[in-house]
Amino acid sequence: MAKLHHIWFAAEKLDETADFYRNVVGVEGGPVVMEALPTTPKFGPGHFITDGTTELHFGRPDPNLNLRPDTIYTAAGVNPLARTHFAFVVDDIEKAKERLRKHDVPFLDVGATQIKGRYQVYFHDPAGNVVEFQQYVDQP
Repeated sequence: MAKLHHIWFAAEKLDETADFYRNVVGVEGGPVVMEALPTTPKFGPGHFITDGTTELHFGRPDPNLNLRPDTIYTAAGVNPLARTHFAFVVDDIEKAKERLRKHDVPFLDVGATQIKGRYQVYFHDPAGNVVEFQQYVDQP
């Protein structure tokens, strides 16, 4: 079974976005220790957070990465720095919503109407990425 390793966030506002995930979303953890190989394309500054299992990576977007001749992504036509939707499972959706309200973050509360057994709330981070909180719930 595959388990989530990391999510890469495209973020022009690196510090503000990393602080958002620490303070508003409630992600806890320390820095990621990794060594880039000489063949790794230069991505610029970033923030990397891990809880020891899952990692969050924050970096500036490079929409032309797959067009640059100095990367392996050129041949494959793939750009791994694209934006994406991602979700966090929470134990208490009401506390999560309260944290969003506390930080004046607007959200869309779809409740348990979309996927059986899941209560969902959607919002945007400062970089414009769509984020989801979900809690597993009992449903008839």
